[in-house]
Amino acid sequence: MDVGEKVLELFNVADYNKRIEGYRTLNKVAVEAGATIPLLQSVVTVVRNKNLNYAKYQNGWILGNTMDWS
Repeated sequence: MDVGEKVLELFNVADYNKRIEGYRTLNKVAVEAGATIPLLQSVVTVVRNKNLNYAKYQNGWILGNTMDWS
């Protein structure tokens, strides 16, 4: 909710430079929180082998350092 509230606040900032700086700060906060924003989210295609194990994160991330072969 914090990220969503910050986005709504930025919609009301008229000064372009302040708004862009706000989005830069928001991007950092969103990455640190593991949040994704559907408007800025990209599609990732994953090919999987049944012998490959990996952690599935709720935010859709798949991290290489969580993978191992069984």
